[in-house]
Amino acid sequence: NVVKNLTGQPVKFKHINGEGIGCIIGDLDPAQAKGLGLFLQSKDSHKDWETHLKNIFKSCVVHFER
Repeated sequence: NVVKNLTGQPVKFKHINGEGIGCIIGDLDPAQAKGLGLFLQSKDSHKDWETHLKNIFKSCVVHFER
């Protein structure tokens, strides 16, 4: 909502809208990853949250190796 209020346009995701954000990098925190997946599922309920993560989420190797 913050981005939409500032720009007048909603955030779009490439795997949902065909344009927009194509990748989100995270540190493999299970709760954050699931939260992201559930958020994306709320935007497109045709895919489960795990499928959404497979389409957009990339892990950060530095955090993974810690």
